Amino acid sequence: MKMTVSAALAVLVLLLVGTSPITAQGSFYPLIVNGSPSLKVDYTNGYFTVRFRRTVRGAGAPTSYTRNVPPGSGAWVDRPLNTQEPLMLKQKMTRAQADAAWERLRQNGGYWRFYCRNTNSGHFDVSRSEAAYASTRID
Repeated sequence: MKMTVSAALAVLVLLLVGTSPITAQGSFYPLIVNGSPSLKVDYTNGYFTVRFRRTVRGAGAPTSYTRNVPPGSGAWVDRPLNTQEPLMLKQKMTRAQADAAWERLRQNGGYWRFYCRNTNSGHFDVSRSEAAYASTRID
């Protein structure tokens, strides 16, 4: 099977970008949340719910998380949340998945990446999530 150069480049771009996965329901974008012992987290009826605060900056690259996303807050990678966006997210997951996320989010510096879209009903819908890690540049 031959692949044209433009088709190969398109596939490469999709593999490298990967920050806004598209689903049949719409686009989901990465939101970084920094854990805190006071972060409001709940698991009820199969839904993991997190309530967080806004930041003044976007999360940026992992080298910026510590500076840009204080404990108990969340931000898009490229910008802070605006005042019209909710401060709560919900993800359907198993109890075991919720326990892992909950344990990490109860720590300062326990970053978690949620792929979200706004439902316009007071919370973000989450398609998937995963642990995220701040990195420190050593010169």
